[in-house]
Amino acid sequence: MVEKITIIAEHNEAFKKIVHFHLKNNVVYDLIHIDEHHDLGSPIVNQNSWNQLIKDKEQIDIISPILDDITFNQLKISDYIISSIYYGAVNSVFWLSNRELEKYMEFTLETEAVSESHMLISIKPEIISGGGNNFLLEVKPDTNIEAFMKNRIILSIDLDYFSCNDVVGEHGNIEITENEYKSFITDNNHKFKLLFGSKVAAYSREGHYFLEYNEFDGPLENKIRNKDDIIIKIDQIIKFLIFNNVIIDYLIICRSNISGYTTTEEAIWMETKLIDAFEMSGLI
Repeated sequence: MVEKITIIAEHNEAFKKIVHFHLKNNVVYDLIHIDEHHDLGSPIVNQNSWNQLIKDKEQIDIISPILDDITFNQLKISDYIISSIYYGAVNSVFWLSNRELEKYMEFTLETEAVSESHMLISIKPEIISGGGNNFLLEVKPDTNIEAFMKNRIILSIDLDYFSCNDVVGEHGNIEITENEYKSFITDNNHKFKLLFGSKVAAYSREGHYFLEYNEFDGPLENKIRNKDDIIIKIDQIIKFLIFNNVIIDYLIICRSNISGYTTTEEAIWMETKLIDAFEMSGLI
């Protein structure tokens, strides 16, 4: 039976939730990650913050503000999985993707100093040994994962798995002054052009000026689905979990509505249908 259900706006917050759950129960979990995206980003974190998070892990009052700072000020939305593994809360990952692939990879994590104060945490693929390495298993709805599940399960579902708007989700803008706009347009050596190249642009609209960032994370596809297709995909998830005899300790549902991969209205509808399906199936 599910011990806890949490709704979050964006997936970086899952790191905070998983760490708290790990510390509360003193358990290392396997993660089933259901998402349009792999979320295996390489986080860049403050070394001192991370060291204190490890050192004072038994003192929740002390680490809570540090955990908040790492979660909301240092992690991107794609960084929660690697961070959770490096912290020791998660061992291995099953990714139910939309790619209709089955792919197995063993890995370890490595760190690299990227400044005097910050480190990069990244995946290092390893030769498959079936031994003590972490692993990522990308799966389809009909994949049998039961033999691979060695630990208790955290299930994290991003609602953009069901319907996703990459066009909105992978770009953002911030309003700037007219002088900053003119500087960006006219200066061939503007620092942001030198740092980000074609990922940044400036534009004006109705007397306001904006700096725009585009992630360019692969070709943009139309992944927005109608309600009937979403219901079918929810049913596939339920069957996948039942088929594999998954016992969920913790269910995290991510709306992805602030980033724009889903809309708020769409996310609330999908969230309601998903929870209803879980309750009717007896999974929660």
